[in-house]
Amino acid sequence: SSSSSVIEIASSSSTPRNDSTISTSRGDSEAKQSSSSSSSRGDSETSSSSRGDSEAKQSSSSTSRGDSETSSSSRGDSEAWQSSSSRGDSEAWQSSSSTSRGDGAVWLSNLLPIVSGDTLKNAVTVSGENIRIDVPYALSLNNSLSHIQFVGIDSSYDLRSAKTLNLLSEDSLLTAYRVIAEVQLPGSDFSKREDSFWATTSDAMATEGTAKVVANYTFTSAANLLENGNSLTLTSRIVSCAWAGITGGKKLATGIYFAGSYAGEDAMNIYDVSYDGGTPSTGTSDITSQMTFGRPFYGRPKAFELTYSYEHVDGKNADYPQKGLAYVILVSKNSQAIAVGAITWESSDAYTSTVELSDGADPDGVLSAGYAGTSDLILGSGDEEVTSIRIVFASSAFAHVVAGGSSVLNDPSKDFRGGDGSSLTIENFKLVYE
Repeated sequence: SSSSSVIEIASSSSTPRNDSTISTSRGDSEAKQSSSSSSSRGDSETSSSSRGDSEAKQSSSSTSRGDSETSSSSRGDSEAWQSSSSRGDSEAWQSSSSTSRGDGAVWLSNLLPIVSGDTLKNAVTVSGENIRIDVPYALSLNNSLSHIQFVGIDSSYDLRSAKTLNLLSEDSLLTAYRVIAEVQLPGSDFSKREDSFWATTSDAMATEGTAKVVANYTFTSAANLLENGNSLTLTSRIVSCAWAGITGGKKLATGIYFAGSYAGEDAMNIYDVSYDGGTPSTGTSDITSQMTFGRPFYGRPKAFELTYSYEHVDGKNADYPQKGLAYVILVSKNSQAIAVGAITWESSDAYTSTVELSDGADPDGVLSAGYAGTSDLILGSGDEEVTSIRIVFASSAFAHVVAGGSSVLNDPSKDFRGGDGSSLTIENFKLVYE
């Protein structure tokens, strides 16, 4: 079973809101392509266009605009026709290489976003009357999502939330589309590790640590992150301390993969994070002291989607029971948790879940549960600007505090903060927008 605020997010096709409309029309009552412009296909005929704001003269070879623009409507010259602002022949318009009509309306098929000075090709996805602009993570930095431009449109727009853009559809109708910029994170398909964005303790777990006090203390464990080609498996494992080859202590450490960085180098940093000499401690070792949580991020997703498989092994510590964990928190520059969403597992499960990010709320108690990467956060109102994102996947939700103790005439597992061998496999992580 799993616990979370799980929803299914559907794309919005609602009527555009008046307070978030980006208009590319000229405001002269020309919104519909089914206007009364006439078209004659004869080679020697002169076309005329009747406009709502000025009358066309049939004897003229040009169309007089209410806004003082004049363009050729002669059909005999293909070059002139491609630059024409005549409305009459939609077929000829669609074959034009122009990105917009003379009145400023841009064709949907020619929509090209400009982000941080780069023109993005193949970045536009249309679904009905919804448009998604896929912005690479690297280009989304420095808050560039708040001032996205388009080829053929002079203004820039804040597409962190959906806006309405009037564009010419394939059938030549001026149509209102809801447009939003979306950013997915590096390595979020988990086909391989992406160490520029994510971090793990696995390398340190797999590296033996030593300290010489008369004889050598050795600290050993094994890698707790496995790359599967299209997924990652995190496993909670024991890290041991031995003196002169005799094991004297055992503790349990979670398998963890998170947005941020980790400074630990070997298993000694896991077993006793603050070790500086003498006999290693059998007390708790909070390995988050060597972690930095969060990466720069400026998007505003509404949910996250995750495909997972969780294998549960019971622990013996009732105060810190075994459960798997995944959470996402959008964070402001003042360490306020703007939106929070989490899913936990307390029994074996495999599924694809969509988890809501609650604005200005923490319905699952993520901030107060004692999870890794949350102790410095306070709950915000939900209206703050997002400047970073925190994401944690853990095979044992509480075993970032590595606990156990002496294994000499003692059972250290009663103090483990989870179940040895519990595992969480993650794949196809995606941020969900409108």
